[in-house]
Amino acid sequence: MVHHVCSLGVGALARGSDGSVIIGGGDGTLNVFDWENMRTEVPPPVLHGSITSLSVDHGDVVIAGTSEGDIFKVSDGLERAVPLLQTQRGELNHLCFDANDGSTFSSTSTDGSICVWSSRAGGHSCFRDPGLINLKAVLQDRQLLHRLRKPAFGSATSSRVLDGFVLSGWSDGHLRRHDLAPGHPEIWVIPNAHKFGNSTGVSAMCLGARGDLVISGGMRGDIRVWDLASRGLVAQLKQHMGAVTAVRAFADNSHALSCSEDQSIKLWDFAAEKCLTSFVTKMGAIHDIDLVADQVQFVSVGKDRCLTFWDLREPRPTQVVRLWDFRTGSAIASLPGHTGRVSTVTFSPDGSALLSASDNGSLVWWEL
Repeated sequence: MVHHVCSLGVGALARGSDGSVIIGGGDGTLNVFDWENMRTEVPPPVLHGSITSLSVDHGDVVIAGTSEGDIFKVSDGLERAVPLLQTQRGELNHLCFDANDGSTFSSTSTDGSICVWSSRAGGHSCFRDPGLINLKAVLQDRQLLHRLRKPAFGSATSSRVLDGFVLSGWSDGHLRRHDLAPGHPEIWVIPNAHKFGNSTGVSAMCLGARGDLVISGGMRGDIRVWDLASRGLVAQLKQHMGAVTAVRAFADNSHALSCSEDQSIKLWDFAAEKCLTSFVTKMGAIHDIDLVADQVQFVSVGKDRCLTFWDLREPRPTQVVRLWDFRTGSAIASLPGHTGRVSTVTFSPDGSALLSASDNGSLVWWEL
């Protein structure tokens, strides 16, 4: 006897306490097969991705794992699904807060996905020096709002959420804008924004302060400025000798910072299309930078596994630290939380939090 239960194949089976068979479908459905009546019931929840594993406890609570790397707790007669853990399967290579909402941020991954999260402060405390600020790292207290998966485009290298859409850069050299509506339709694409033979790929991207410009960096070390409305090229800058790993725009909408695998950080006047100054590190590539709210200081992370704080008025980093208070010059705390290389870091819009990710896929929210 053959009984069709779901589309896209069956990924997992488990037996309920009443003798029924719970079937995890490749289409994300949980199907309950009733042996007595020889029929299949499909409760409402449809999980993200194919269901790859199932486990049932004595109270008929089902734990389901999916091909997206997520784990769900399904209860109430399989009618209610609550995410226990939601992840991206590849290295997290870029984080960016929504400028209009300090609790919402996006993360991009080498698995070709972009996730939009809502985060709320939680209670995972990290090491801190006695008598200093109360520092917390929230490792898993986040809710997945949207997940856009486009593995055919290659690795998602950068993203920015704004007004119901996500702007993104990809390793195939294109810049894209997708709607956050169901299905995430593509609104437009700037083809071959950074495509030069073997040095193809958008390696970094940010929006200008007014939301009218897109600044992108490429694998060949070039930086390009685009008009968001027309998608036309406004400026082109080239001094980096390695891939651009991050770009950040200043509030005046005419200056930007960039960092690169060539161990340098550069300050640009993109209106005049020239480099104003350059900072060089002694140890390895720089993976990410972000501006502090005062627009004079910035933080970088790289192969030295440290957070380095810089001042645009000084040629050398002001401190190489875990975390320091610039007002007093005293140490605040160390920031353990990653076991892999720290690949990206960003401040919340109000400066009250710091978000970091590493190449092992871990993501840490630091309350400052």
